[in-house]
Amino acid sequence: GEEGTPIEASVDEEEKLKELRRATEEKAVFRCECELVQPMVTTAGSFELTNVALYFMADPHQRGERRAANSSVPPPDPSRSRRFSLKEVFDVHTRRHLLRDNALEVFFLDGSSAFFKFDRKDRNRVWKKLLYLQPPSLASYHATGSMATLAAIPSPRSILRKLSLTELWRTHHISNFEYLMALNTLAGRTYNDLTQYPVFPWVLRDYSSPSIDLSDPAVYRDLSKPVGALDPASRQSVQERFRLFDDPVIPKFHYGSHYSSVGSVLYYLVRLEPFTSHFLHLQGGKFDHPDRMFLSLRSTWENCLTNPSDVKELTPEFFYMPEFLINNDNYVFGSRQNDEEVCSSVQLPPWASTGEEFVRIHRAALESDYVSAHLHEWIDLIFGHKQQGEAAEEACNVFFYLTYAGMVDMDAIDDPVQKRSIEQQIHNFGQTPLQLFSKPHPSRMLVRELQREHANNVLSVPLARLCTMARGVAVMNAWPPAELQVDEAYEVALNLREPVPFVAAVGDRFAAVSAGGVLSASHLEARPGERRGVPFVFDPDRSVGGKGERRVHVDRVRSGAASGVHSGTTGAHCHAVSADGKLMVSCGGWDD
Repeated sequence: GEEGTPIEASVDEEEKLKELRRATEEKAVFRCECELVQPMVTTAGSFELTNVALYFMADPHQRGERRAANSSVPPPDPSRSRRFSLKEVFDVHTRRHLLRDNALEVFFLDGSSAFFKFDRKDRNRVWKKLLYLQPPSLASYHATGSMATLAAIPSPRSILRKLSLTELWRTHHISNFEYLMALNTLAGRTYNDLTQYPVFPWVLRDYSSPSIDLSDPAVYRDLSKPVGALDPASRQSVQERFRLFDDPVIPKFHYGSHYSSVGSVLYYLVRLEPFTSHFLHLQGGKFDHPDRMFLSLRSTWENCLTNPSDVKELTPEFFYMPEFLINNDNYVFGSRQNDEEVCSSVQLPPWASTGEEFVRIHRAALESDYVSAHLHEWIDLIFGHKQQGEAAEEACNVFFYLTYAGMVDMDAIDDPVQKRSIEQQIHNFGQTPLQLFSKPHPSRMLVRELQREHANNVLSVPLARLCTMARGVAVMNAWPPAELQVDEAYEVALNLREPVPFVAAVGDRFAAVSAGGVLSASHLEARPGERRGVPFVFDPDRSVGGKGERRVHVDRVRSGAASGVHSGTTGAHCHAVSADGKLMVSCGGWDD
């Protein structure tokens, strides 16, 4: 079969894989039992690591474990055996499954990932052996070398520091969307587990006006407060409940529901497969009552404001995938209590005539100056110092205790009935992300501050980013010098005469685009013997021009008055570089 895709099922799949290994002269490294975790189903089987690939072999005698015990609808078909080439492994992160620290998620160059649940000791062995094999495309922040040097699994906080992600976001090298996705990933959020689905904020509060002006602060949600505390009356109600709640076992909480759960994810994505099938599986083969379906953005927002039991945030699809708003498969949802037939597609705000227009404006709102100036406040609530403890109490941001990691030791529970009951509660309530910050998150630099910083055409690049760019260089194991700190930054002269809104690094290729549309491309060459000055050099990439420069056509982004999206020079969101670093795509011109 193709790498990263299911292998054709047979009576003896394991024998087929052994045959494949013999044919390619593979050497087995480690094997253990595991479960493959996918949305709404886990599949029991075995995991095998060889010197060239990862394998998951499904147990033919066990069906996938369903997550809705009362459902009469079969779950999605369990995955069959799969093979992943180590050449395609890009990253690997530890994961929790039902709040137990016993899983790994492996990411591949094509953007896919696989989530494996192990015994805790086996998980750690797999981590160590996988990194010891040094997959050629593995992110360079991972430690490599002897087995002894791989004894400690890095924490998400240490990875965050090594990659200097917060500084890259503050200085506009990555967008708000990219930063939130990175934080979600480091905090354990994944597309493979609906109980830990990536979470994004409501950013707008105006879903009724005929037009919207994204330069007006009044159209935005207050990002310093959780959804359940945005409305003053709701905030007072949950504070009073928190004050009066008294239970000898259950700690105090403001909200009995969570801002991200299986139910809220499927509520939003019910019109989009495979989530439609997952929704029907959860609901026993039927859609929910029409009055409880996702019918309108305005009504959903208003319900979240006024209903203390409905405090859900958004999913990433609200910022890039208009298809989830449209009933392209013509599902029949029935009629509401007033006999009004349910609109098959989600009712959009008047300022968006199509799903595509809504997502475009909504993404522009996420990247707006207002959200950029306040996003750190929301990060404090979800990933930061206001997630737990006294700061969470003061911020009205405490959820039911079973949503937090470490609140219950599942391995210490011997009664299988009690353990299963708690697992079902964890699954249904949702899970709070891992805490990434213990101090207030810094704010993002204003555009005018950034322009002043870039006025001298010098870019500050963290060493961790340079290490990533230097991956694949033959002398990588000897570079950078051990005495250098990964959070140290070096200045790179861009030789451009205007602000630089877009910078990208793929492999050893480095590209920057100025506000005026000049593309500057270079190759990175590491200097492993250099102990003074800068341990690398940039040489112009003459494939794009004699001086390593070429003009990229850009224009001012203009939109109709109805959308209210501000005009401005094309920025970082208007450029993208392909995964192999050979192509750059630009938009924002008059003919795009």
